[in-house]
Amino acid sequence: MSQYINNCISNSYLPEYGNNEGQAIPEAKRIMSIKKWDQNQKFDWSKIKTIWSSYAKKHHKKIFIECSPPNLLRIKPITDTFPHHRSILSISSPYSYISSNVENYMEGMDIKNAINCATMRWIKRALIQKQNIENFPNIPFISYEHFCKNPENLISMLRLEKKHLKLNRNNKLRGKKNFPIQCIIDMTPRHLSFLGLDGLEEANHHLKHSKKLLKFYGYKILDYENTNSSLRDSPLLANIGLQKRINWNAKS
Repeated sequence: MSQYINNCISNSYLPEYGNNEGQAIPEAKRIMSIKKWDQNQKFDWSKIKTIWSSYAKKHHKKIFIECSPPNLLRIKPITDTFPHHRSILSISSPYSYISSNVENYMEGMDIKNAINCATMRWIKRALIQKQNIENFPNIPFISYEHFCKNPENLISMLRLEKKHLKLNRNNKLRGKKNFPIQCIIDMTPRHLSFLGLDGLEEANHHLKHSKKLLKFYGYKILDYENTNSSLRDSPLLANIGLQKRINWNAKS
């Protein structure tokens, strides 16, 4: 999303660190990496603002784009510090989140424990994001899946003046370092394939207790038929997900 926004908005700077996250800028990392998933941890947002502004200025830009995931814990201090902000709240399906979390952060664990841990993380963070949606009704929400269907809706939600928008929105994106695809594609089939039947069943074992939360976001428990249909429709992504799972299993 951040790469697409950067592609559409003139005079914008997107950090080249981490997954294009402000928290990964070296000077900011010293502040933002301390207990970043602890809701009670306070950050010096004035200092962070100075750092981010300096990077935008260094690159001769006026708009700084930020998308660090732990920011969902700190909406109020961020919006207070950046009075001229434009913000979006977002989430992806639990299956995409669980697969990505296991693949990228849980090598060395057995698959059952890894999926258990990732599922609990999604539930916890989805509950926090639900509170954000309810507490900050002026900040628009878009899911990852709806963004993939119609990316321009994201730009409309930012309510920017036309003078800030680029005319050509079809430039290729850089993509993520671990999967540098250069266009917008819903990667759900890749993630479902990575989970496999065993991973799907383990995730569902925990998600079935959070059906109301899933419904709030428009998601549902996926069964074998739902999953198999998605994989049949996207065989290339399914094959990539399977290979990623094989590689993960070998490392674990």
